[in-house]
Amino acid sequence: MHIPTGVDVTIFRPENGRAAARSSLGLPTDRKLILFGGWGATTDSRKGFSHLKTALDALSASSPGVAATLVVFGNSPDAHIGDELPFPVISVGRVHEEAKLAKIYAAADVFVAPSSEDNLPNTVLEALACGTPVVAFAAGGIPDAVEHRENGFLASPQAGGELGAGIAWTLADEQRLDRLRIAARETALARFDLAACAWRYIELFSQIADLEAEGR
Repeated sequence: MHIPTGVDVTIFRPENGRAAARSSLGLPTDRKLILFGGWGATTDSRKGFSHLKTALDALSASSPGVAATLVVFGNSPDAHIGDELPFPVISVGRVHEEAKLAKIYAAADVFVAPSSEDNLPNTVLEALACGTPVVAFAAGGIPDAVEHRENGFLASPQAGGELGAGIAWTLADEQRLDRLRIAARETALARFDLAACAWRYIELFSQIADLEAEGR
């Protein structure tokens, strides 16, 4: 029996409008927002910030006209991370309120998960639940949630250039981006709703109890 990690889809959900979410957070409304984050986002090597740098360099080279800003959460508030990146950076630091974090996801055009090793990251599930496509390496349990070119883009592990191509592909077509957003939310509702996952545990425990009662 495989029961995945769940997220509260009543908290992590799309906003009525990305522009409104951005305005309330003080984020740019006239640029593509590329989101990256997690606890120790820029200092924990497993989070893949070095791969993200390679990806953004590749994006800048392949799409020189793209107007994008990188938004980072989960890093130390005093971390300096924008000096070597080809795009402006907005650091929101550590976010402890789920409602605010959900709004950050919903404000973004794409969430990037460059982890070279991971299980099934909450950040990926939260982004999908907020209707934000995910570009990630096909590492660990991430392919259990991200379907290639359906609700995001999967790159070969540690291939930063390919990750950059995935970001470019995701942002290149607004109609396709809208379809990815819808598919992302549908994936979360169908497979990662926390309440539904809890009921699956209840059903499993009930089955085990019945078998025990029958002496099997």
